Amino acid sequence: MPLLSEKSNNILLQVKVIPGSPVNKVSHIHDERMVIKVKAPPEKGKANKELVIFLSKLLGVSRSMIFVVQGETSHHKLLMFPASCKKALQERLSALKIS
Repeated sequence: MPLLSEKSNNILLQVKVIPGSPVNKVSHIHDERMVIKVKAPPEKGKANKELVIFLSKLLGVSRSMIFVVQGETSHHKLLMFPASCKKALQERLSALKIS
């Protein structure tokens, strides 16, 4: 599956989350996944919540528009966004020199 894909009028993004980082940041792309470091620990959904908050600020979208559809307890996650977020996601990937 590619990094970004479309399904049923939604955008799917594959991510690998690394919790316990000193800062929230997009680290790099590896194996068709956006690697994102978050400050929160991997307990009781804290890292997932931090991930959603970070991405909502980064992309300028509401938190309610970001869903973890796979991998809730895994480092590897599949996130779903409405199709309206496609441009913001593509621009962010482009800024990382990834297409």
